[in-house]
Amino acid sequence: MLLYASSAFSVGNGACTDIYRVAVNESEPLYFRSDRTDSFSGLTQDVLRELEIRTGCKFEPVVFNRSKVYAEMQAFRVDLVLVTIRNPIYDKVAEFLPIATTMREVLISRSQLRAHKSFTSVINDPKIRFIVLPGVSFLFLATESHQLEKEGRFLTTTSLQSAYDLLARSNIYAAVQPEFVHNYFISKKKLGDEFVRIPDPLSTFEIGAYYVSKKDHPMKSIFQVKTAFKKMTADGTWKKLIDKYSH
Repeated sequence: MLLYASSAFSVGNGACTDIYRVAVNESEPLYFRSDRTDSFSGLTQDVLRELEIRTGCKFEPVVFNRSKVYAEMQAFRVDLVLVTIRNPIYDKVAEFLPIATTMREVLISRSQLRAHKSFTSVINDPKIRFIVLPGVSFLFLATESHQLEKEGRFLTTTSLQSAYDLLARSNIYAAVQPEFVHNYFISKKKLGDEFVRIPDPLSTFEIGAYYVSKKDHPMKSIFQVKTAFKKMTADGTWKKLIDKYSH
């Protein structure tokens, strides 16, 4: 596993005593068990290790189904949620800690390319169904989610890897993700010849973490965590971690 922070970047100097309970979802390329080492790998795991180096705090990942994360946040049973898109649902119960911005792309069957030249065109095609994870449609605008739910065009599956497996079953299925997620699965599942990506140049989304603050026991080190995220972006670490799963 590559680590891009040195001790010079540490803001905690080992003095942090906070232990963060971190909600993660076992889904490639974010958090998954490596076949080679039988230990967990992925972008979320890399970010957790970076945070430990930079803050000196301890971060304990806890795997939850995506559909249960919001309830865990409401009940104050988690302190952080990583790595996720900012969304109005989680905003109700937690503070968003930004890392970077990202754009979205729709991945569709190459056979659909003649009919669709823009992201909006795919959204407005009543025949196209969009594969999403339980409780998650964060890469859709509110108006789009309302339209797609009303038309019954969301297809829910359990993980990102199963979403890309489903794509191969029908040319009316589509997946909306950031570029690095598409890159990861196109390479892993060899989808390059059969599918095309259509980017949305008009919309950007924030990607980062959510901090669930407990009034009776706030984390004293949360400022250090926020600082670590900012430095990860400024010194190029975030881009290096993203690139690691894009090729």
